[in-house]
Amino acid sequence: MTSEKKILHIVPGGHTDVITGKDCHWNVFRVCNSTAMDCNAIAEVLMSKFGKKWFFLTPDYAYGHSVQGQFVKRLEAAGGTWNGALAPVGTTDFSAHLIKANPTRRKC
Repeated sequence: MTSEKKILHIVPGGHTDVITGKDCHWNVFRVCNSTAMDCNAIAEVLMSKFGKKWFFLTPDYAYGHSVQGQFVKRLEAAGGTWNGALAPVGTTDFSAHLIKANPTRRKC
């Protein structure tokens, strides 16, 4: 709508990468960090402290997909492996997902 009306669209809290990435329009200006920025800032530290075999329990919406995608990109580039589960928004019982994270029950 803002593109059609030719007005500036300032995004104060949309962290998903597509906002100023592949779906960006000429009038969009992001004032917050992106998920790529967040992941680039912390991925190396996490891998050095916790290893390169990760399990993601990710909220199933745009931000969750974006942040997991950026971490997976960094992890795989470093030779790491991962597995994961998507938790629907509003999930209050994570036990079924956490069982999948048990390293004795899964293989990356």
